[in-house]
Amino acid sequence: MKSRPVLRSMLLLGVLIISPAAGTGVAAAVPSAAPSAQTTIPRPDDDPFYRPPAGYEAQPPGAVLRKREVKISTYLIPTPVRAYQVLVRSTDGADRPIATVSTIMVPLAAPPSGKRTLLSYQSAIDSLGTHCNPSYELRTGLQKDPSAVAAALLKGWVAIQTDYQGPRMSWIAGKVAGRATLDGIRAALALPEAGLGPDAPVAAWGYSGGGHATAWAAQEQPSYAPEMDVKAWVANAFTGDLRKTVEGIDGGPFSGFALAAMVGLSREYATLDPFNDKGKQLAERIGDDCVIELVAANPFQHVNDYTRYDIYHNADVDAVLADNYVGTRAPKGPVLVQQSRFDEIVSPSYNQGSVADWCARGANVEYHLSNVPEHITYAIASVPYAISWISQRLSGVPTAGNCGRTS
Repeated sequence: MKSRPVLRSMLLLGVLIISPAAGTGVAAAVPSAAPSAQTTIPRPDDDPFYRPPAGYEAQPPGAVLRKREVKISTYLIPTPVRAYQVLVRSTDGADRPIATVSTIMVPLAAPPSGKRTLLSYQSAIDSLGTHCNPSYELRTGLQKDPSAVAAALLKGWVAIQTDYQGPRMSWIAGKVAGRATLDGIRAALALPEAGLGPDAPVAAWGYSGGGHATAWAAQEQPSYAPEMDVKAWVANAFTGDLRKTVEGIDGGPFSGFALAAMVGLSREYATLDPFNDKGKQLAERIGDDCVIELVAANPFQHVNDYTRYDIYHNADVDAVLADNYVGTRAPKGPVLVQQSRFDEIVSPSYNQGSVADWCARGANVEYHLSNVPEHITYAIASVPYAISWISQRLSGVPTAGNCGRTS
């Protein structure tokens, strides 16, 4: 029998999919006569916009390969912004050229200060199908976690959301997520319609899977995008240690995440070929699933039942997990990490070692442990402080961090 916290988390996960932007003060209702967006908007796999032009590999990372203006909505209610999608040249974890799509949202009103600010928000994609990406969900009105973007737009900031898992949907692979995020920021700063320019203030924020992408962008930025000056990084509830994460959720109610992690990583790493025949069938079955299907259809499964070897005692798996550990390089700008003590999906132990390693390398990290229970509840509850903290950093207010202790 599932515990009450687990049942409540699954219900809340569904609520975030079908309800308005909780916690933002923005009310919405879904019109009963609203047409189905999926019938008119092609999925990414069928949309030629997503296919890079010949010779794109010669372009520098962050180059805009193609752009278009689009209409976006929140739960089928049109969002009052000018929205642009850009196909951007990026780089995967093996330094190979790739192209990914970012959606840039520009408020209709002039910026309060006369100068635009950019917030890169990494949503929790946590999926294996391209139709689960924000570029598609924003157009179909089914975006999973709109609260943070809504808060940013209400402040007059430009917001960007990137399909950071790359064209292979390599979920939980860190380098590709971080680099795609950074290249999306580069593209937004260069896009004339965004009104930003190279010196615009930049912040980045994500929660859960989006926090993981943000953490990777933060530690990739000094070497991959050294020209970039990000004023604030918010990497909430991120999975810094994938070994601990997979071990912690394997066999439990959220074991679908562990299975999806092995599928996503095997798409990014040619050295990782873990699946037995049963596992290959599983990878085929879940290979196009979004987060709800992954969790709901695969509870209480053990990864090793689907693999040719014990993944916890295998050199190839060890190398991949080590390559995806957060904490090997220090972010340059200040970092906020918000984490629930009672998170049943992302335990504090999954990121506290990463934070300690960042701090040991000289990073400025502010780490907050909250008593607000449950993963999804805290996704909403963490928004007000995150937006306040980002605003202070953008205003030039320094933070000393609290490395060595939690609060």
